[in-house]
Amino acid sequence: MQTLTNKQTNKQTEQNRRKEQKIRTNKQTIFRAYQQTGGINMLKRILVAVDESDHASKALEQALMLAEQMKHPVNLTIVHVNPSISINEPALGVDLEERVAEEGKHMIEPVIEQLASRGVSYETMLVAGDPVTEICRIAREQQVDLIAIGTGGKRLLAEIVVGSVSHGVLKHAECPVLTVK
Repeated sequence: MQTLTNKQTNKQTEQNRRKEQKIRTNKQTIFRAYQQTGGINMLKRILVAVDESDHASKALEQALMLAEQMKHPVNLTIVHVNPSISINEPALGVDLEERVAEEGKHMIEPVIEQLASRGVSYETMLVAGDPVTEICRIAREQQVDLIAIGTGGKRLLAEIVVGSVSHGVLKHAECPVLTVK
């Protein structure tokens, strides 16, 4: 039984090492791409799309690491989009707008706690609408240099049939997009 536990521990350690190596590789790739275009000095605003998924948390962490390594201040714009809800008649006594705003605030509180301890300049935005449309609109209006977004890791067929926010942002964004699994 002890050997099985050691094998599991070794496997988890190896998986963690690979994840850390992949993060370092992604970071180096981003830096190389921006250095080749002269854009590393121009990276001043990063939009990070967040929800309650692990992938969004990883995207936030990548954006934070990138911002911390810049020689100049980088401002993060943290965006949470509540999808549009189509309800003909809401239940009596339920303020739908208030409920959506409350859910967004509850979701973004842990993100704010994470950001506060890192010393990176940021602003948060809670909006309602189509996530792809709203993320791209905010990126355009705020003139961000990079969008960081988690990707749910759907299989190709599921993504083709159902679609995904990250895929839509990749197609419609006017700036570079960093997707994080």
